[in-house]
Amino acid sequence: MFRTLLLAVLAVLCLNLQAQTKVGSTGKVASKTATLKSATLHQNDITGNEVDQHPAVMAPVSSNARSTVGTQIGNSTYDLQTNYGVCRRVYVESNGTVHGTWTRSTSGDVAAADRGTGYNVSTDNGTTWGPAPTARIEGSLRTGWPNVGVTASGRIFSITHTAAQGMNFCYKDPGGSWTNRIVGEELGDINGVWPRVGVDGNSIHAVISRQTGNGSNIAGGLLYFRSLDGGDTWEGPLDLPELDQSYVTLSADSYFVDVKGSTVAIAIGQYSSPVVVYKSTDNGDTWTKIIAQNTSNPLIPDTPVIGDVLEEVAVSGGGTTTLIDNNGKIHIWFDRVFAYKDADQDGGPFYLPNSTCIMYWNEDMAAPVVIGQTVRQDYDQDGTTSVDLSDTAPGVAVQSYGVSMVGQPSPGIDDAGNLYLSYSAMVDGAFEVPDPNYRRQYRDIYLIKSTDGGMTWQGPYNVTNSPGEEDVFASIARRVNDKVHVVWQNDLLTGTFVQNANNQGQATVSDNGIFYVGVPVGDIVDPSPEVNTSPEIHYLSIPNAIKNCDLNLGRFRAHALDYPDGDVTGGMTIGGTIDESVPATDAYTLELIATDSDSNQQVEQFIDTTTGSPVLVTVFDDVDAPLVEGNPAEFYVDDATGDLFLNSFFALFDTIDVVQGSTYNDLGVATWDDSDNIFGCAVTVVTDNPVNTATLGSYTVQYTASDVSGNVSEPVTRLVNVIGADLNAPTIVLYDDQGNEFPDGGTYNVQVEIGGTWVEPGFIAFDNVDGFLTENVVIGGDAVDIETIGDYTITYTVSDGAGNETTVTRVVSVQDSQAPVITLTGPPTVTVPCSTDVNFTLPTATLSGAPVGFTAFDNVDGNITGSVTVNTGGFCQYCSGTYTITYNVSDAAGNAAVQRTRTVIVLAGCNVDCDGVCDGLVGIEDRNLNANVAVFPNPSKGTVNVTITNVPGMADVRVYNTTGQLINFEQTATGTLSLNLSQYAAGMYFVEVTTQQGTVTKSVVIEK
Repeated sequence: MFRTLLLAVLAVLCLNLQAQTKVGSTGKVASKTATLKSATLHQNDITGNEVDQHPAVMAPVSSNARSTVGTQIGNSTYDLQTNYGVCRRVYVESNGTVHGTWTRSTSGDVAAADRGTGYNVSTDNGTTWGPAPTARIEGSLRTGWPNVGVTASGRIFSITHTAAQGMNFCYKDPGGSWTNRIVGEELGDINGVWPRVGVDGNSIHAVISRQTGNGSNIAGGLLYFRSLDGGDTWEGPLDLPELDQSYVTLSADSYFVDVKGSTVAIAIGQYSSPVVVYKSTDNGDTWTKIIAQNTSNPLIPDTPVIGDVLEEVAVSGGGTTTLIDNNGKIHIWFDRVFAYKDADQDGGPFYLPNSTCIMYWNEDMAAPVVIGQTVRQDYDQDGTTSVDLSDTAPGVAVQSYGVSMVGQPSPGIDDAGNLYLSYSAMVDGAFEVPDPNYRRQYRDIYLIKSTDGGMTWQGPYNVTNSPGEEDVFASIARRVNDKVHVVWQNDLLTGTFVQNANNQGQATVSDNGIFYVGVPVGDIVDPSPEVNTSPEIHYLSIPNAIKNCDLNLGRFRAHALDYPDGDVTGGMTIGGTIDESVPATDAYTLELIATDSDSNQQVEQFIDTTTGSPVLVTVFDDVDAPLVEGNPAEFYVDDATGDLFLNSFFALFDTIDVVQGSTYNDLGVATWDDSDNIFGCAVTVVTDNPVNTATLGSYTVQYTASDVSGNVSEPVTRLVNVIGADLNAPTIVLYDDQGNEFPDGGTYNVQVEIGGTWVEPGFIAFDNVDGFLTENVVIGGDAVDIETIGDYTITYTVSDGAGNETTVTRVVSVQDSQAPVITLTGPPTVTVPCSTDVNFTLPTATLSGAPVGFTAFDNVDGNITGSVTVNTGGFCQYCSGTYTITYNVSDAAGNAAVQRTRTVIVLAGCNVDCDGVCDGLVGIEDRNLNANVAVFPNPSKGTVNVTITNVPGMADVRVYNTTGQLINFEQTATGTLSLNLSQYAAGMYFVEVTTQQGTVTKSVVIEK
């Protein structure tokens, strides 16, 4: 509570620099450096991009062995069905008609010009299917990522994305044929890709991401569409509220949609980011944002640097899905990714690939939990399910499908409310060796179910159980009847051909089978016999210790997962040779021990991978007493330097008053000690508090602190005066924007700023009895208008509990002290061919068609180009040489702009006698022509008079707008010429007068 108060005070104050003091450095190292079993996210090329580039075609490899499970309903050489989470690619009607879809192509290349929706149907609950399709349903339109559904009217549809037109709605009414409707193009969202769709009745709800541009205020973000009439009319694109508060960018396929009646759920979760669900109970009119799993730094940059921190957290790897049950409750499943990023690490965020399973959450839960049945099983009985993450053999590729070894969850529900989930997982020990450098494990499809609303789970049931084959991208129908209806992709090679970055996929294109199976719900039971599997321990630190401070599990930043128990972290213990009572350097070993409910035990021994020897840790001696400072105070460490600092306001509260008969609430002290703040063993603070508020007088409160090694601090004292009445008013201290004290009644100068707002520099208020009263200060007086020059007096008033009041003032003087800025158009040095006419006094001057003019703008006065004084420096286009032209201007407040200069070089070779040839052409200052030309009134409502005196001959009068366009031309003799400019828009114009003596340009403003 006190820390919150102190931080609030510092926030208002903007950190009083005088209260911050460096008090030392943190010298003892909390942990040993170790080779952690971690990885970063390899950014595979996100595919589904619609750039129509055609690489060399590779002949498909026909598979001579196929899955013996289920029925093949189609095929595809385009083997990427999703980048992360799966679409809803199978739909079951109430009459048992099953519709299956997939992204289909048989071109044998990544460009896949024939890519689109593969579609097949069974009318007998999945028993028999039609022949495999030979073409996409969209005709000539290239699409991908199908989401299948059927409306209440019987309309079958597949929603996909197109190459450059956004979302496509391909539908077929009863008795009709397939029809494309490109909704994205119709509604102006041609960048949409990777849709997700939910349907109930005639209500269709969709979200779609993007490769370029923003959605819901973030790069790659989602936009929402809906149709409440079965796809006849559509609304969108619409933003999701506050999406930019949880994500910097959004990954492809990291979201899912479900619909139940008028309730809509949109679940989102991706690598190192929060898991979020948007819920609407009114068919998408309004949304409530629910954070199922937050992180310490939701907006951590995509490319973090040293100093960025993400506290370890289990989030999604992108395989996020959701379902609304029969009671309207939202359920979420996601592929667990244990992510982190420490302040001293560059790059990341990082994650522990072996800490993998499916996580589950519903609206009744405070946080997601591990589904123990989805933790990988030790099929090869070698004592571990963890894989080697080395970059070379025997390292195992784990990012063939996103980042997870267990992922791609897909949910369903039956009429009784039982929940079902399919997922794909790497099979322990089932290795394929496609090349000599990497090993890969095949994946199978599994099913689990819950008959109690997600409280407990049964399974897993291995749907495919196909050694030597790759089974991935499973999608199950939302409706589960007597069967769970599963559609998935199968081939003989691990990974995909489409995504082969970082050697995570396959280098050879293959013909992938699309398979269907209907699994009877009664088959999903716990395996028997059960695969005996020990817990897997995952850690981030190998901690050192300090004398007499026992190690705790938190120091390891460790956890343990077990099949089928799930998270067994709470039962972990610490072993090894360490003896915290005897300090020694690099002398002890450590172990972590995890045990499951079957008494299977895993012992994690920390081995130096370079030497093969155990990692030795240190027990530091402790001879330093704790540091103690009276509150309000806080010790903190600068993560970048390791320096220890103290923020303290104790000097304001080392003597305090308490009214006789009241209760004295002691503020206590802040402490710092290595054993406490680095190693986690709390110091003991002893407070000698003799204060008796019944008796007037002065009392000294003394504080001492001792650590676990018996080191005792120097005492800190506070004087407490028990007084008869509180007669002293509170104190208010003002600060400037640098944290320095500012005098009461002083003048605080600020720069006028058009469009700006006043920002209070800061203040604190405190009282001899009531303590901090900053939050009670009432600000009054003038409202500072930062856009208007002038003086404004602000008052700050506060009262204590006894009614004593204090008022201080700050005079804010809004001034224009900022000079205007002159900008030259064109280069600062120009070359003029002999005899080429150019008027450098004109703001819109050109030379050979290129601009050589100028502009001038002021933060208050705006465009003051017409006020610029130009000295042409005797420029003569007929005389070879170098000339310097200067430009100067001041604003209405007298602030002078920095003089700008332009160097003009008239090329050699002019064959003209320069004596007198440029008389009248050398600039307005040399002939004083400016004084002989007047333009009035200024400003004008439309009629502008130009008076020319003492100038022989005729004069050309031209009027230009601010873009340099000539809008009026007249010739006149000496006298007054009236110009009607009323037909032109309000604004600034330039009147150029050219005579035998030269040219002068003056500005005039037309008002309406």
